[in-house]
Amino acid sequence: RDKFPCWVNDTKTDYATCLSNDFDSLLSCNLLKKIKGYDIGYFYSFSNIYKTKNALPDIIGVDISFTEGRCWDNHVTMANPNDYVNLMSANPNSILSISRSNYNKKYAGSTALLIYSYYAIPLPDTLEGKRILLAIDSTFKGYYNCGGRYKHITIDWLRQLQLDELIDVLDKSQAK
Repeated sequence: RDKFPCWVNDTKTDYATCLSNDFDSLLSCNLLKKIKGYDIGYFYSFSNIYKTKNALPDIIGVDISFTEGRCWDNHVTMANPNDYVNLMSANPNSILSISRSNYNKKYAGSTALLIYSYYAIPLPDTLEGKRILLAIDSTFKGYYNCGGRYKHITIDWLRQLQLDELIDVLDKSQAK
């Protein structure tokens, strides 16, 4: 938490979020609306940014790796450890200098789970709801695929995010 950019703790509510074209972005924008009051004001099509009529000028990209400015994301943005990093990005891969050279240690979970963790949002009560969260951006895959090769990395990230109850969901789902 202490390595994340300070803007994530702003009490200021006059930011607009920028939505991309996937469910992780949509859910994450909705979480930020609920917790921080941010409205969606922009849409990023990966070639253009579109703005609503009443969009506020201060923007937060959500599940988008902007090279400058505020964003919540989960992508590996560095080709090598010496690459430029957007210091305004709330992204554990950027914060911990994850690049191609240490790619196997990356956070391979959703932006939504980062937001759940950072703001201590209670997880869904139902098993189905927790499974849906683990399905976003295929968070579950590292646990099950490649003969369990990345299972320990998935577990470590969920523990770092204090989402240990999702490890139990993965364990129970594997047993079936």
